[in-house]
Amino acid sequence: MTADHPEGYDKYSPMVSRLLHLLIIDILATTVALRIGEALQPALRDMKKNLSSKRYT
Repeated sequence: MTADHPEGYDKYSPMVSRLLHLLIIDILATTVALRIGEALQPALRDMKKNLSSKRYT
């Protein structure tokens, strides 16, 4: 899989390739999470609980 985007001299062109790279990372992270499945659920619950205690209201 590649994230090839022709970048020009427009100042916003590099943004497209950065977004494509983030999209690929998101797809890979989602795929890994789905493959791990139920084994990941307790860790995700713990992370959510720890993060919620650090939020400002």
